[in-house]
Amino acid sequence: SYLTRIRLSDGQRTHEPLRVGSNGAAMEWLNGYIIIASRGDDSVYSVDPVSWQVTSQVAGIAEPVTLGVLPNGRILAGSLFQPTVELTLLGDRLLRNSETSANVFPYHLTVDSERKLIFLNGFVSRTIHILDAETLQPVQDIPVAGIPSYGGTLWRDAYVGTDRHGYLHLVNRDTLSHRSVDLAELMGLDRSALPEAGIDPTAVIPIDDTHLFVVQSRRHSVLLRFDPSESTFHVVLEGPSAVRGIWQPQTRDLVLVTLRDIQRLRLDEEVSTAEFRETVASERTAVSGSVLHTNDGRILLTLYSDGTADLIPEDAAFPSGIDNRMELKLPTDTSLIVSVSESAGHAEGYVLLQDDVSGSSWLAKVNPDGEVLRTAELNLRLPHSLAVTGDRVAVVDRLHSEVELIDVSDGTQRVYTLSHYRARAAAFLGNGDLVVVHDTNPDIGVSVIRGDTVQFYAQPYARWLSAVAAIDNDRAALLCFNGTIRIFNSRTGLVERTIALPFDRPTDIKVVGPRLAVASPSRGLIAIVDPDTGRSDVWSAPSVTTLVANESTIGIIDPFRITRLAAW
Repeated sequence: SYLTRIRLSDGQRTHEPLRVGSNGAAMEWLNGYIIIASRGDDSVYSVDPVSWQVTSQVAGIAEPVTLGVLPNGRILAGSLFQPTVELTLLGDRLLRNSETSANVFPYHLTVDSERKLIFLNGFVSRTIHILDAETLQPVQDIPVAGIPSYGGTLWRDAYVGTDRHGYLHLVNRDTLSHRSVDLAELMGLDRSALPEAGIDPTAVIPIDDTHLFVVQSRRHSVLLRFDPSESTFHVVLEGPSAVRGIWQPQTRDLVLVTLRDIQRLRLDEEVSTAEFRETVASERTAVSGSVLHTNDGRILLTLYSDGTADLIPEDAAFPSGIDNRMELKLPTDTSLIVSVSESAGHAEGYVLLQDDVSGSSWLAKVNPDGEVLRTAELNLRLPHSLAVTGDRVAVVDRLHSEVELIDVSDGTQRVYTLSHYRARAAAFLGNGDLVVVHDTNPDIGVSVIRGDTVQFYAQPYARWLSAVAAIDNDRAALLCFNGTIRIFNSRTGLVERTIALPFDRPTDIKVVGPRLAVASPSRGLIAIVDPDTGRSDVWSAPSVTTLVANESTIGIIDPFRITRLAAW
């Protein structure tokens, strides 16, 4: 993870990005220091914003995802896999105090210093847990119909928490009575037609006593107006999709962090209209994907979420000489949403586009000059990932668990609706089968698409299938988050071998000749694995996020650029 500092007045970076852990999940201010929860390496860090350096690290907190400052000045770190942990900032050093006795595993916590309460969104328990902020003892549990998730705030006399099923949960801070608000109903959507997590708000921003801005990454964000006389909400206007945001009442600016940039909207005094002011900054928030090829004297095309790309000549010196940035030439009114092409050996990489106006999605190609050419309009609603072999392309919609197969040579398209949820990634085998992994419980497993048939094979002993790679005609490598590779045979439906990796939390796997390359961003390591013997060699790669590979070369990608190529 990188901590980035941007001046909102002109969108310029004031400092170089500072690496802080891996997969940063939450951030708080305490005594002039920035406290960061790093989910990827099980740590909480303190950062001095003046010297711009990490001052301390407390390790051994299993996947911390949320932070809160207690009335006594201490920090509470919430984890999905262990009781919440209390920390103290002594000078510039964080110290671990103790775990709470409450058996609570929150996705988000909000501290109410005035009422001396803590509200915790229990993701697994599907409960809003309330603790005493001084004793950290349980006060009350409120079971809810959905799945409490990432966001929560204090507003008027209520705690307002988000829910992955598209609800807002309001808990009265005095009486602790509870009611839910259905966002689907407010947005005019048919809830029965929505998939799981079809509305997934990530934050709630109080504007004033009668307005809340609900930030959503999968749909338009919405501004809600509260009618106190009827105790009801109404949608006033829609805003852009985003993941986080802050309200600046002095200037009436709403600053939103999207997946591609930082935008500023101005709300009028009546909070009835919003004027788009400007894109404050277009940070390369993440590498969208890469394609490794050797045609036309270029070896690597890396696409970023801000719509730029790196084209690297074969004779480039690494690590210097690799920043050949160019703007992608997108069709009018489109945005690059994802690009995870496996088209090694092709002169053009496949990407996914979305029309900003119509919301339609397209499969497209990027040629070596950066020109993006539309290839086929997709029938999927929310494309997530790609698999490519020759002229056949598979696009996966994770939210709706659908796969669209496209034959680029003749233009035929077909959508398969899978019987299990959370399809994440796919790979074509040499025999023509398409192997699709479903990443999390209760549907963790593999769907094999062969002709007109779809067969599901459960993988109950795998903890989160994060990726898949084709090995040969019949075998696929299933990458498990617990640090194992399961060699799966699509013809028999059986796992032939389970390989233990020398590290856990791997997230990416690629084929390099006869071997497999596996990356663990949280551990900063790469393993080169023989799928037949299970033997592996380990490389250090502290900033790796993803890999690209062909028969003989591995490209190591960090969040902001290509770090190096390695010949195998």
